[in-house]
Amino acid sequence: EPGSVVREADVEFPMGLRFTEPKIGDELNRRRFDVVSADSRSVVFSLTLPGVAEIRKSFRVSDSAYVLETAVEYTNLEPEPRVLGIDRTPAFYLTWAPDVASEDKLMGIRPSVVWRQEGKNTILQTSKMRPDTPHTAFDAEWIALKTAYFVVAFKPEFAGAQSIAQGDQYHYEFGLAVPRTEVKPEETARFAFRLYAGPSQKDYLAAAWDSLPSTIRFFQSVDWMDKFAKLLLALLNAFYRVIPNYGIAIILLTVLVRLAMYPLTLKSMKSMKRMQMLVPEVEALKSRYKDDPQELQKKTMELYRERGVNPLGGCLPMILQMPVFFALYRMLWCSYELRGAPFILLRFGDYAWIRDLSQPDRLLPLPFMQYVPFLGNTFDYLNVLPILMAVAMVLSQKLTPTSTAMPNDQQRLMMNIMPIFFAFICYKMAAGLNLYILTSTVLGIVQNKWMPAGKVELENKPKSVRKKRHFYAAAQERKRRLAKEAKESGQSKKLAANTEKILNEMNEVISNLRTQKDVDENI
Repeated sequence: EPGSVVREADVEFPMGLRFTEPKIGDELNRRRFDVVSADSRSVVFSLTLPGVAEIRKSFRVSDSAYVLETAVEYTNLEPEPRVLGIDRTPAFYLTWAPDVASEDKLMGIRPSVVWRQEGKNTILQTSKMRPDTPHTAFDAEWIALKTAYFVVAFKPEFAGAQSIAQGDQYHYEFGLAVPRTEVKPEETARFAFRLYAGPSQKDYLAAAWDSLPSTIRFFQSVDWMDKFAKLLLALLNAFYRVIPNYGIAIILLTVLVRLAMYPLTLKSMKSMKRMQMLVPEVEALKSRYKDDPQELQKKTMELYRERGVNPLGGCLPMILQMPVFFALYRMLWCSYELRGAPFILLRFGDYAWIRDLSQPDRLLPLPFMQYVPFLGNTFDYLNVLPILMAVAMVLSQKLTPTSTAMPNDQQRLMMNIMPIFFAFICYKMAAGLNLYILTSTVLGIVQNKWMPAGKVELENKPKSVRKKRHFYAAAQERKRRLAKEAKESGQSKKLAANTEKILNEMNEVISNLRTQKDVDENI
C-alpha cells in the first residue's frame, strides 16, 4: 500500500516478485493473491493495491514437458503515469528461492547458477556466492540453477532483461529483472516469461528452448572432455533403446570401451612382458654397478635400446586410457538417466539390490555400524559391488605381468592395500559407476587369461637412436667446425707459401751451380 514500509524479513518463495519501488518492495510476497480465473491448464492470480496498481500473475502449462508460460501484468490505477525503475535500475524482479528441493541435489556436482549472455554461458557455483556481492548480467538470454539432476530456468520473452543471482550457498535467489518502464494511467504493462523446472535431460531441455541443453556440463573447464563424456552418454542411451535396462547398457558400454582400448592394452601387455624378460639382465647390471648409480642408469638405458624395449611402453597406454575413465566416471555420476533406474531387483525381505543406479547398491542395512567411531554412516549398508570390485582387482593383479621378477616388500604392500583403499573410496559412490569399474576389471581378467599378448621377442642388434639436439648445442657445434676448418685452411696456405719459397731458393742455387759449371768448362 502507499506509504508502507518494507519489513526486514527473509522472503523466499518460487516465482516471487520484488519491486525496486520502495513503497512496494517485496511486500507482494507476503500478501494473498486472489484467483481470477482457472481451468485445467492455466490459472491467473490478482492482487490490488488500492489507488496504486493491480498486479496479476498468470501461469499456463505449456505443451512442452516441465515448462510453464508465465506472465506478470502491472495495471496503473494512479491518475498520473507511473515510472517503474530508473536508468539501469530495473522495474521489478521475478525470482526463484530458496533452492531446488531434492534429496540428491549434492550428488555428482555442486549446484551452480548459469546465465547466458551474448551466446555464452557463465557458471557460478552457489558455494562461491557471497551475500554482499550480487551477480548481474544485462541483456541476459536466460538464467538457470543447475543441480545434480535438475534444472530451474527463466527465459524472458522481452528485450533488455537483466539476470541476478545473490545470497550464499544456504540462502540464495536468482531470477530475471524487467527493465525500466513507464505505465500510463489505466494502462497495463505485460511481461512474459518462460519457466523450465525439470530434469537435467537433453531432450526435455531442448524442448523448452534451443540453448537450454548447454546447462549440461560434465566438465566445467575442459571442453573436449565434456564433449567426450556427452558422446559416451549418447552411446549409453543408444544401448538403452535396444535393451531398456541401464545396468545392461552400462555393461555393453564398458565392453565397447574395452574393445576400443584393446590395441593400447595389447601394446602395454607386450611392453610389460618384454620388461619382464629383461629382468635377469637388469639384475646383473645392478650387481655389477651397485656402487655407481649413474653408470647403472646409463647401462640400463643402453640395454633397453639394444633389446628394443621402451620402459614407458607399459605405462603410456594406461595413461592414455585415463581420460576415458574420468569421462565415464563423471558421466555415470551425474547423468539424470540413471536416477531411479534399477538393475537387478534381488529381494531380501523388504530390501532390493541395485534398485537405483545413481545410489549405492545397498543390499542390506547394517545399523550396528553407525556406532563404530570415526566411520559415521559410511558402512550403514552392505554395498556388495565395491567388495566384488576389490576381489576382482586382486585377481587382476595376480594375472597382470609386472616389470620385476619379485616385487620388493614396499611394492607388495602397495599391491595388497590398493584394492582395499579403492573399495573404501568407492563404497558410497553410485552403483552405476561401481558396476562400470567391476565390469571393466572382470573384462581385464578375461583379457589377461584368454587373450594373452602372444609371442614376444627381444631384439639383439643395437638400434641406432638419433637424438634430437637442442638448436643452441647444434649451433655451437657448427661454430666449432667452421673455426677448425678456417684454422686448417690458414695452416695450409702458410705451408704452401713456405714450400714455394724453399723451391725458389733451390732453383736459385741450381741456377748458380750451372753458371759456375759453365765458367769452369770455359777455363
